[in-house]
Amino acid sequence: MRKLQPLMIQGTGSHVGKSFLATALCRILLRRGYEVAPFKAQNMANNAAAVAGGEIGRAQALQAAAGRVDPDVRMNPVLLKPSGDRRSQVVLMGKPVGTFTVRQIDRRKPVWFKTVRRAFQTLSAENDAMVIEGAGSPAEINLRSVDFANMRVAKMAGARVILVGDIDRGGVFASLFGTVRLLRPDERDTLIGLCINKFRGDATLLDSGLRFLRRKTGHPVLGVIPYDTELRLPEEDSLALGWRTPGRQGRDGRRLALGLVRTPHIANFTDFDPFQVEPDVMIRDVVRPKDLSGLSTVLLPGSKNVFGDMDFLRRSGLADALRSDTRLPIVGICGGLQLLGRAMIDPGGVEAGRPARTAGLGLLPVVTRFSRKKIVRPVVWRHRPSKALIRGYEIHHGMVSVIDGSTGACQPLFHGENETREGCISSDGRVIGTLTHGVFDSDRFRAAFLNGLRKRAGRPLRPPARYDLDSLIDRAADLVESHLDVGAILRRLIKHS
Repeated sequence: MRKLQPLMIQGTGSHVGKSFLATALCRILLRRGYEVAPFKAQNMANNAAAVAGGEIGRAQALQAAAGRVDPDVRMNPVLLKPSGDRRSQVVLMGKPVGTFTVRQIDRRKPVWFKTVRRAFQTLSAENDAMVIEGAGSPAEINLRSVDFANMRVAKMAGARVILVGDIDRGGVFASLFGTVRLLRPDERDTLIGLCINKFRGDATLLDSGLRFLRRKTGHPVLGVIPYDTELRLPEEDSLALGWRTPGRQGRDGRRLALGLVRTPHIANFTDFDPFQVEPDVMIRDVVRPKDLSGLSTVLLPGSKNVFGDMDFLRRSGLADALRSDTRLPIVGICGGLQLLGRAMIDPGGVEAGRPARTAGLGLLPVVTRFSRKKIVRPVVWRHRPSKALIRGYEIHHGMVSVIDGSTGACQPLFHGENETREGCISSDGRVIGTLTHGVFDSDRFRAAFLNGLRKRAGRPLRPPARYDLDSLIDRAADLVESHLDVGAILRRLIKHS
C-alpha cells in the first residue's frame, strides 16, 4: 500500500467536529487498506485514557480504536489537564511533569515541540497514513507565536489540511471565510478544502454559499456532513458534555432519571456514555439542590480538583442536600469516590495547588491522601453479584484507604486476582464508589445497576442492552464517507506523497 501524505483536520473553533471527523477518517482509511494512526500534538482535556506508557486524550484513544491500533502515548505527546486557578497539569509522553500556569507552559513549548516532532516522526514511520487533529482554531492571532497544535504541526508533518466549521451554531460561512483569510499565505497553501459539519435539512439550500466559499477562498467544500443527533461518539470536551438530546434531557416520568453533578472541574464524564443505549434512561444535570427532585440516582463524576469541587458542593447547597437525603442512591467514580469520603488530604499541594485538607461528604468511610506519584493503569475486576467482567482503567494521584475500624461499613464493589478488592459500598448499599473508569461499559454490570434502580422504582427489569463502540465508529464512518468526497481527498494525498 502506497504511503499517504498526512491528513490534518483543523477547525474554525472548538467543538466544531474535528475529533468526530478524524475518528471517522481513521476508520475510512482502515477500510481502504491503510495502516492508519491518529495524532494530536497538544490536547487540553480532563478526559484522559490510560494506555501503555501513561495517559493520552480520550479522543486519540477513540481514534486509535477507529484505526484498530493500540493506543500509544506518541499519539498525544502533550496533554494539558486544567486543574483550576489558571493552572494545568502537563502530561508529556504519557507522564505528568508538573503543574504550570499558561505563561510557564508557553515558555516550555520550544522544548516540548522537539518531543512532538520525535513522536510524530516515529509514529508516521510505522504507518501508511496519519490523521492529525488540530486544536481550537489555527487563526487565533494572539496565540500564533505559541500555537504548536495547528499550522506549525501541519508544516512539520508536511500535512494537507481540511478546515471544518459547525453550521449548527450559525455563522459557518463567516467563520470558514474569516479563518482562511486570517491564515498566512503559506498556511493557506496547506489547505485542500473545507467541510461543513452538523447540517440539518436540505443540503441543496447551501449551494450558493458553497459557490461563494469556493470563489472567495479558492478551495472547494469537500462535504456537508448531516447532524445525526442519535450518533454520539464519546466526547472529551465539556462544551459537549453528555450525549443527551432534548428528548432525553429534562423530566420524563417514563424514564429512570440519572442526575449528573456538573462540578466545575469535571473529568472523564464519558464514564456515563454507555447509558445512551438504554431506552428507559435519561440524564439530567444537577447544579443545585432542587435538581435532585425526582432522580433515581446521583452520579458524581471524576474531578481534576476535588478540593475546588467540594467547595462547589458546599456553596451550592448540594453537599447538605446529598447528606440529608437518606434514600437517594449515589455513585461516585474516581474523584467522585474521593468526594464521598470523610476527608481529602493534600500535604504537597499536588491537586489543590497548595497544601490542603478538607472534609468530604462523609457518606463512605474512606480517606484520600494525595502524593506526587500518579497511578495510571488498566485494571480487570469481577463484579460477583452480576458475574460481570469489568475492564477499565485508573488515573489518579489520590490514594483511597478505608478508615480503621470501618471495614464492615465499606464492602468491596469488585474483586480481582489474589483476593484483591476495589471500591466501596456503604452498609445500606445506597452509596457506592470506585476508582475504576469504564465500569458502565460492561453491559452486564450496567444492567445489574439499572435493574436495582428499576426494582426500587417498581419498574419492570430489563436484560442487558448492548453498548458497542466499534459499531458507533462504523456508523460515523458510514455517515462521513457518504457525504465527504473521500476520493478527491485521497487523490490529493497520493499526489503529494
